[in-house]
Parts: sequence; C-alpha cells; structure tokens
Amino acid sequence: MVAQDYGKTTAGTWARLYQADQLMARGLRVLYTDRTEANELFESAKTAYQQAISTGNDKVLRSRAHFGLARISESVGETDVAISEYKATIAADESEAMVTIAQQRIDSLSRPGTKDFLAWFGDQDFTPSDPAMPPSLPSGTALPDLPDLELPPLDLPDLGSTPAAEVEAPASEMPAEPAAEMPAEPASESPTAETPAADAPVVETPAVDAPVVETPAVVEEEPVGAEALEAPKQ
Repeated sequence: MVAQDYGKTTAGTWARLYQADQLMARGLRVLYTDRTEANELFESAKTAYQQAISTGNDKVLRSRAHFGLARISESVGETDVAISEYKATIAADESEAMVTIAQQRIDSLSRPGTKDFLAWFGDQDFTPSDPAMPPSLPSGTALPDLPDLELPPLDLPDLGSTPAAEVEAPASEMPAEPAAEMPAEPASESPTAETPAADAPVVETPAVDAPVVETPAVVEEEPVGAEALEAPKQ
C-alpha cells in the first residue's frame, strides 16, 4: 500500500487520510448493528488520522484529519473531545465553508440537550438479538396499572322501607295527559252503478229500433200413407 510504503511522503500522507476516511465510513455503517465492530473500525481510523496529522503539513490535510477525529468522537458520545477536534479544524483555516461547518457543530454540541443525548447514545448496544432465541417478554413492573373501575354511588330512594304508594314519582316521570281524540270523518259513500254521483252528468242512451224478424209459420204435414203413394188411376 502507498500509505505503508511511502508513509512519510506527501502521497503516502494523503493515502493515510483516505484510508482513515474509509475506516470511519465503515464504522458508521455498522454502528447500529454491531457496536463492537464499529468501535474497532473507529480505533483504526483514529490511528490513521493521527499518523496523517503527524507527517503532513498541508492545512487541508490537517483540517480534514481533525474533522474526521471530531466525527468519530461525536459518534461514540465523547462530546468534549469532539469539540476540541472541531476547534482544531477551525485553527487549520482550510476554507470559510469548513470553518462555518465546524463552528455549527461546536454550537450544537454545546447545548445541554445534545450532550445528554450523545452520552446516552454512546452507552447503547444496537446489536440485533439472535433470531433463534425466543423474544423477551416485559417484566411485571413494566405493565401499566389497572384502571379504576369503581362506579360512583347512585342517589336512589329506599324502596324497601317506604310503601310504593307513598313514593312520589319525579315530575319528569309523570304520565302525560292523553291526547284529545279527533272525531272520525264520516266515510264517504262511493257511487254505485245504480246511483250516479251527484256531480256526474246524466247521459241518456237513445233507443235503437231493432228490425222485426218474421218467423215463418210451421206447416204441419200430414203423414203419407201407403194409399197415398199409389199412382192415381186414369
């Protein structure tokens, strides 16, 4: 590797800085899955950054190396160390943009809420549980208390000692007066075929002269005997 073979040269120093950036990036990726591996990668990155600072005099290189160390310290909850490294980044005076970013991180880390969060975050272990193991159940102290299910007392009269006739019903429960019945309307007689309606006009049907059909008289025929069948004599 260039960083190992030419560590004291400018190329070797920049290679060392690049190596430290790669180690820090890998540590940030596994920080939420394996804290042990992340810490090992961070330690290797810190060593590479410190070597780059000790062998390089370029202000850009020194600014980036201090900035990397500040990010590692911030990731593991070391707030004071991170602020010190950001101040070293500003002292390198790489550029106005880099100075502004470092100052913003200092202002953020100086807040009490940020310090408390990073201190808590640094103690967390995000290693996932073994999928072959059964899930853990919450303890009894983690369960919420039962709600208060006691009902308030009801202010009711004592019906056991007071006769029912003497118990006055509240005004809201008094029976309502019956509504006055409306007289039923007389049923209207529907007009029949024989009785025309009062408003209906009377239509006279003209008589039709039917033709007289004469029935022919029935002529009774006398029975014809054997004598009548004989031919007349001439």
